[in-house]
Amino acid sequence: MTATRRTVRSALALAGCIAALAPAVAGAQYLYLDSNGNGIHDAGDRLRTCPTRIDVWLNTSANRDGSPASCGFGTGALNMNHYEFVLQVLGGTVSWGPMSNLIPGFTQNLARDSRDSTLAAQYHNGWGTSSTTTPIAPGLYKVATLSATVATGSPRIEVIARHPSNGTARTSFGSECPATPEHDHMNRFGVAWSDVDGLAEALAIDTPPLTTSPGIVLPMDGAGVAITVTAGDPDADPIQTLEADLTGLPLVNDAVFLVSGLNTPAAMGNFTWNPATADSGDYKVSFKAGNCLGTDSHLTIIHVIGIVTSADGGLGQARYALSPGSPEPFHRKTEIGYSLARTGPVRIVVYSVSGRKVRTLVDETMSAGPHHAAWDGTDDRGALVSSGVYLCRLEAGAFRTARRMTLLR
Repeated sequence: MTATRRTVRSALALAGCIAALAPAVAGAQYLYLDSNGNGIHDAGDRLRTCPTRIDVWLNTSANRDGSPASCGFGTGALNMNHYEFVLQVLGGTVSWGPMSNLIPGFTQNLARDSRDSTLAAQYHNGWGTSSTTTPIAPGLYKVATLSATVATGSPRIEVIARHPSNGTARTSFGSECPATPEHDHMNRFGVAWSDVDGLAEALAIDTPPLTTSPGIVLPMDGAGVAITVTAGDPDADPIQTLEADLTGLPLVNDAVFLVSGLNTPAAMGNFTWNPATADSGDYKVSFKAGNCLGTDSHLTIIHVIGIVTSADGGLGQARYALSPGSPEPFHRKTEIGYSLARTGPVRIVVYSVSGRKVRTLVDETMSAGPHHAAWDGTDDRGALVSSGVYLCRLEAGAFRTARRMTLLR
């Protein structure tokens, strides 16, 4: 045999070995586990100290990278008339909760495999089969949801191809698309597809959620109050509750608190209230977010300016007053006039419109009568603040009022 022929044969043999070792080309699908409720698989998908809700997603029409899936052999629709999955726990143990099928019409044999014990490493969902002859169209579907609670260790969950003990349970789905050379229409993980993602291990230290809302809100005279509340978790755990304590509002009120994004790592609440004419004063509303690790609350003070009454002068006669800044808007400095009905402690504070304290202008006992304060557009540390709208708030005895000021750099 010539050297050239030997070289060609060696090259062909090497190519054959490489082909044999290379992973099979993904044909139809992507199955993944989502535990933070955002519908995708990302770094936040892991087991948690809390009982973890696990959503099982199956994309029959696309690969993990978004490229379209295709039949391995022949043609046919990548629809779904059956699904089955096998999970395995590594690095610890979990206690499995119940599973719910989310595909309408799939009603047969949807329960944990009776061959799995309560704390077994494996979870097999039985199999979900349509009770009708109409398959589910190709696409991305949340097929099921179940729960797991960490029992020991720091476990992770993987999707595996076959149940190691009973042998017959396979991660698979059936379609009209032939998946094997024998034109078998069962797309089996490890044979007809290769893209799956499980859940990462639980954190050694898990922390509770955080709630954010403005510290103070000063609505314009007669204007409604609108507050946005956000709740997040440093570990990307889902927020299970977000509530508002409205007991600090007037007994009769039209306040509403609407919540969105529960059971995800980023919940949001929208508080609205239209104060009545007589609702002058400070009102405290507490917002609280929580999950099984604990709760976190944040207090917002709503300062409503109403009609000031005077025991000496009668209804509507203002004994205290806060004048608009002059000039308004201002560039370098604004003068703020105010008057007091009697001698007593006085505080004048500048806030950002988000409720953050910027500068304390007055905090002392003042005599009755007219006074002036000035603000040069700096904060309590002497640093220049940016252009924008700010709120100047006067507190004197039981009297509270505020004015808007506009700084233009």
